[in-house]
Amino acid sequence: MIKRIILNRLLDNRNQTTGMAALLDKNYGLIQRFITMELSWKDNAQNISCIPSGEYNVIVRRSDSHGRHLQVLGVKDRTYILFHVANFYTDLRGCVGVGMDFKYINSDNNIDITNSRITFEVLMANINDEDEINLIITDAMMTK
Repeated sequence: MIKRIILNRLLDNRNQTTGMAALLDKNYGLIQRFITMELSWKDNAQNISCIPSGEYNVIVRRSDSHGRHLQVLGVKDRTYILFHVANFYTDLRGCVGVGMDFKYINSDNNIDITNSRITFEVLMANINDEDEINLIITDAMMTK
């Protein structure tokens, strides 16, 4: 089945980029809403930057460190861009963390994301291994 993830980036504070996302069915019907966290834009540099806005294919992948998760394909000069559990921007190395809400959890003055594991589990439950997944990332963000 065809599914789409639409990710709209909202704010880049030079450490992290926050966003809102939705998983949609092939007819653009809403399956799930969630929030996202990525690293700040640093010219697509590996391990320290979010990826460029654009359209990408996504597959279901398995690894020892992340279990069953999503991998973004076709990112120029980058590999292993994943959707996975992350509450803090320091949990990321160029990947996308998902959660339910933004909240200050630790004392670093950067907004964090809550309920990442639960949100991620629901996201993965809504995606089958054989699904054709299209990711569309838009930049409507402001720099702080």
